[in-house]
Amino acid sequence: MRTIILPGYSLHNKDWAYDVKSKLESAGFEAEVYEWKHWQGGRMNLPDEVKNICKIIGDEKVNFIAKSIGTKVLMKIFSKVGKQINKVILCGIPIDPVTYMGGIKKIGGKKLLIFQNSKDPFMPYKAISVYVKLIDKNIKVVEKEANTHEYPYYDEFINFLK
Repeated sequence: MRTIILPGYSLHNKDWAYDVKSKLESAGFEAEVYEWKHWQGGRMNLPDEVKNICKIIGDEKVNFIAKSIGTKVLMKIFSKVGKQINKVILCGIPIDPVTYMGGIKKIGGKKLLIFQNSKDPFMPYKAISVYVKLIDKNIKVVEKEANTHEYPYYDEFINFLK
Protein backbone atom coordinates (compact mmCIF):
# COMPACT_ATOMS: atom_id res chain seq x y z
CA MET A 1 0.00 0.00 0.00
CA ARG A 2 1.31 3.39 -0.96
CA THR A 3 2.02 6.08 1.62
CA ILE A 4 1.63 9.68 0.51
CA ILE A 5 3.75 12.22 2.37
CA LEU A 6 2.34 15.73 2.76
CA PRO A 7 5.13 17.99 4.06
CA GLY A 8 5.01 21.37 5.75
CA TYR A 9 4.62 24.62 3.83
CA SER A 10 8.24 25.83 3.71
CA LEU A 11 10.65 24.55 1.10
CA HIS A 12 12.98 23.19 3.80
CA ASN A 13 10.29 20.58 4.53
CA LYS A 14 11.09 18.98 1.20
CA ASP A 15 14.21 17.39 2.73
CA TRP A 16 12.16 15.97 5.61
CA ALA A 17 9.61 14.53 3.19
CA TYR A 18 12.25 12.83 1.06
CA ASP A 19 13.96 11.50 4.19
CA VAL A 20 10.64 9.94 5.25
CA LYS A 21 10.22 8.47 1.75
CA SER A 22 13.73 7.00 1.80
CA LYS A 23 13.25 5.41 5.23
CA LEU A 24 9.88 3.95 4.25
CA GLU A 25 11.23 2.53 1.00
CA SER A 26 14.20 1.02 2.86
CA ALA A 27 11.64 -0.78 5.04
CA GLY A 28 9.79 -2.11 1.97
CA PHE A 29 7.00 0.44 1.73
CA GLU A 30 5.91 2.26 -1.40
CA ALA A 31 6.01 6.00 -0.72
CA GLU A 32 5.43 9.22 -2.62
CA VAL A 33 6.16 12.81 -1.68
CA TYR A 34 3.59 15.39 -2.70
CA GLU A 35 5.40 18.57 -3.67
CA TRP A 36 3.43 21.75 -3.08
CA LYS A 37 2.94 23.80 -6.23
CA HIS A 38 4.11 26.99 -4.49
CA TRP A 39 7.58 25.44 -4.13
CA GLN A 40 8.04 26.16 -7.84
CA GLY A 41 6.79 29.74 -7.47
CA GLY A 42 3.45 31.33 -6.88
CA ARG A 43 1.07 30.88 -3.97
CA MET A 44 -0.44 27.89 -2.26
CA ASN A 45 -3.96 27.29 -3.51
CA LEU A 46 -5.61 24.87 -1.08
CA PRO A 47 -8.53 23.77 -3.33
CA ASP A 48 -6.12 23.05 -6.21
CA GLU A 49 -3.74 21.11 -3.95
CA VAL A 50 -6.64 19.02 -2.60
CA LYS A 51 -7.87 18.31 -6.12
CA ASN A 52 -4.38 17.29 -7.28
CA ILE A 53 -3.84 14.97 -4.32
CA CYS A 54 -7.25 13.35 -4.86
CA LYS A 55 -6.27 12.67 -8.48
CA ILE A 56 -3.05 11.02 -7.31
CA ILE A 57 -5.03 8.78 -4.94
CA GLY A 58 -7.57 7.79 -7.59
CA ASP A 59 -9.44 4.69 -6.40
CA GLU A 60 -6.51 3.36 -4.41
CA LYS A 61 -6.40 2.76 -0.66
CA VAL A 62 -3.51 4.75 0.85
CA ASN A 63 -1.69 5.76 4.02
CA PHE A 64 -0.70 9.34 4.81
CA ILE A 65 2.10 10.94 6.76
CA ALA A 66 1.49 14.67 7.08
CA LYS A 67 3.39 17.46 8.78
CA SER A 68 2.25 20.96 9.72
CA ILE A 69 0.20 22.49 6.85
CA GLY A 70 0.09 18.99 5.35
CA THR A 71 -2.05 17.92 8.31
CA LYS A 72 -4.53 20.69 7.53
CA VAL A 73 -4.65 19.78 3.84
CA LEU A 74 -5.24 16.15 4.78
CA MET A 75 -8.36 17.12 6.73
CA LYS A 76 -9.76 18.62 3.51
CA ILE A 77 -8.80 15.51 1.54
CA PHE A 78 -10.43 13.24 4.08
CA SER A 79 -13.88 14.64 3.32
CA LYS A 80 -13.44 13.56 -0.32
CA VAL A 81 -11.67 10.19 -0.08
CA GLY A 82 -12.02 9.15 3.57
CA LYS A 83 -12.99 5.56 2.81
CA GLN A 84 -9.76 5.08 0.89
CA ILE A 85 -7.54 6.15 3.75
CA ASN A 86 -5.97 3.26 5.64
CA LYS A 87 -3.66 4.78 8.28
CA VAL A 88 -2.67 8.34 9.10
CA ILE A 89 0.28 9.86 10.93
CA LEU A 90 0.03 13.55 11.80
CA CYS A 91 3.16 15.44 12.86
CA GLY A 92 3.27 18.95 14.27
CA ILE A 93 -0.35 20.01 14.12
CA PRO A 94 -0.09 23.80 13.86
CA ILE A 95 -2.17 26.61 15.32
CA ASP A 96 -5.98 26.29 15.24
CA PRO A 97 -6.61 22.58 15.78
CA VAL A 98 -10.38 23.21 15.92
CA THR A 99 -10.60 22.74 12.14
CA TYR A 100 -9.37 19.15 12.61
CA MET A 101 -12.30 17.92 14.66
CA GLY A 102 -14.35 16.33 11.87
CA GLY A 103 -11.41 14.60 10.22
CA ILE A 104 -9.90 13.32 13.45
CA LYS A 105 -13.26 11.93 14.58
CA LYS A 106 -13.76 10.10 11.29
CA ILE A 107 -10.26 8.64 11.17
CA GLY A 108 -10.51 7.34 14.74
CA GLY A 109 -8.05 5.91 17.23
CA LYS A 110 -7.02 2.69 15.49
CA LYS A 111 -6.01 4.35 12.23
CA LEU A 112 -4.45 7.54 13.57
CA LEU A 113 -1.20 8.36 15.36
CA ILE A 114 -0.16 11.91 16.23
CA PHE A 115 3.35 13.14 17.05
CA GLN A 116 3.66 16.52 18.71
CA ASN A 117 6.87 17.95 20.12
CA SER A 118 6.67 19.09 23.74
CA LYS A 119 7.49 22.68 22.86
CA ASP A 120 6.64 22.85 19.17
CA PRO A 121 6.67 26.61 18.41
CA PHE A 122 3.42 26.35 16.42
CA MET A 123 1.51 24.36 19.05
CA PRO A 124 2.91 22.52 22.08
CA TYR A 125 2.11 18.92 22.94
CA LYS A 126 -0.07 19.71 25.96
CA ALA A 127 -2.51 21.84 23.95
CA ILE A 128 -2.83 19.27 21.15
CA SER A 129 -3.13 16.36 23.57
CA VAL A 130 -5.94 17.96 25.55
CA TYR A 131 -7.82 18.92 22.39
CA VAL A 132 -7.47 15.50 20.72
CA LYS A 133 -8.51 13.65 23.90
CA LEU A 134 -11.71 15.72 23.96
CA ILE A 135 -12.47 14.46 20.45
CA ASP A 136 -11.53 10.81 21.01
CA LYS A 137 -9.70 9.51 24.08
CA ASN A 138 -8.50 6.47 22.12
CA ILE A 139 -6.28 8.47 19.76
CA LYS A 140 -2.63 8.16 20.66
CA VAL A 141 -0.76 11.47 20.84
CA VAL A 142 2.96 10.86 21.27
CA GLU A 143 4.96 13.56 23.02
CA LYS A 144 8.55 14.05 21.88
CA GLU A 145 10.91 16.19 23.92
CA ALA A 146 11.86 18.94 21.49
CA ASN A 147 11.39 22.67 21.07
CA THR A 148 11.35 22.53 17.27
CA HIS A 149 8.87 21.85 14.49
CA GLU A 150 11.02 18.96 13.19
CA TYR A 151 9.68 15.39 13.17
CA PRO A 152 12.38 12.80 12.35
CA TYR A 153 10.62 9.83 13.98
CA TYR A 154 11.01 7.46 11.04
CA ASP A 155 11.21 4.15 12.92
CA GLU A 156 8.01 4.93 14.76
CA PHE A 157 6.30 5.86 11.49
CA ILE A 158 7.32 2.49 10.04
CA ASN A 159 6.16 0.54 13.10
CA PHE A 160 2.73 2.15 13.00
CA LEU A 161 2.26 1.54 9.27
CA LYS A 162 3.15 -2.18 9.51
